Amino acid sequence: MASIRKLPSGHYRVRWRDAAGNEQGATAPTKKAALAVKAQAELDAFQGVHRDHKAGRQAFGPYLEEVLDNATDLRPATLERYRIHAVRYVIPALGGTAIASIGPGELRRFYGKLSKSVGTATVEAVHRLVSRTLSQAVADRIIQTNPARYAKAPRATRKPPVTLEPREAIWLATVLENRELFNPKRYYGPGADKGWTKAYKDAQAQVDGWQNQERARYDALATDTQCLEFYMEHPSSNGGNLGIMVLIGMFAGLRFGEAAALRVSNIQLGDEPKITVNEAATEVRGVVTIGPPKTPGSRRSIQIPTTLGKILGKAYIGAASGSLLFTTSTGKPLSRTRFAARIWNPAVKVARIEHHPTFHDLRHSYAAWQIAQNAGTKELQELMGHTSIRTTMDVYGHLMKSVESQQRARMDAALG
Repeated sequence: MASIRKLPSGHYRVRWRDAAGNEQGATAPTKKAALAVKAQAELDAFQGVHRDHKAGRQAFGPYLEEVLDNATDLRPATLERYRIHAVRYVIPALGGTAIASIGPGELRRFYGKLSKSVGTATVEAVHRLVSRTLSQAVADRIIQTNPARYAKAPRATRKPPVTLEPREAIWLATVLENRELFNPKRYYGPGADKGWTKAYKDAQAQVDGWQNQERARYDALATDTQCLEFYMEHPSSNGGNLGIMVLIGMFAGLRFGEAAALRVSNIQLGDEPKITVNEAATEVRGVVTIGPPKTPGSRRSIQIPTTLGKILGKAYIGAASGSLLFTTSTGKPLSRTRFAARIWNPAVKVARIEHHPTFHDLRHSYAAWQIAQNAGTKELQELMGHTSIRTTMDVYGHLMKSVESQQRARMDAALG
């Protein structure tokens, strides 16, 4: 039988004899944790399971690297992010510490010190890495319990998502698709903000006047369908159909990686056009690869507006079914970082979109658009490709409550 003794520090010491008759011991931070250790020890003894108490003396750093080297359940981008966190933060602080010596107190002090130099989101990510590794140590019978369960890291506060109205996204798509026409070298050309000649200034003034005239005509449009038709009136000026990528983000809610991996075969045209998500692009150290989407729930089909279906049909008529919809000028998959720096951010400036949205904010805008059209929680989960409905509520619950409040106000007004 195992025994439990309370220590002066407030922790609990558990002692027992294993299946081989050797005396073993472990320290737990709470009585509940000690009882769990005691129960596990007695179960191990009953089942004849032997745990090597010396294994806990190995250093945490090499074990962490081994766990990451053999991880098969992580996406490449997540694995790379964990490796960076391990090298930058975890190994310098805990790498030489024996696994069995790591307790909740050490982890709390580590998180507290780390939070003074990095953001809360990074501390939370580091905690997930440490907890994952120590959980594996429990599974490998190196330690009895995971101390990270009793050392909670600060939770990052989720920023309210930026949402665009459909007409804002369509205007941004128009600017992006025709960026050379709307914006000759103002944001793209090197040294464009200095050394201008009078001829260049005059040419720029003409383009600015034309852009303001087109924007005034655009602002006078009454419906989103008319805005899409306006987009169709402005043929691509070497835009590589990237304006269509913005429209897909706004009217299908795809993540950047999902949009970057779309192929012609994923587009179904006709009376009920839809887009099917089967793959996603992942970038690791500047190298982009196409593979499975983020989660099994990410595989989905999304109906899109008929006008967007017409735009897609016109843009890709005769294209090979396996061709990617969006690529670089050399035909390679798009890089998220290079797309944001060289294409998206300049286009947002030219389009004069407030709050400087990211491409992912188009996904939030799609969710808000669906909620405004009375999409239910379960329907929204399926449209967004979330595995858990909790994720849907964590991200978009405030939008759904806002719409419900508006509906309640309208009902109250109708009832006097």
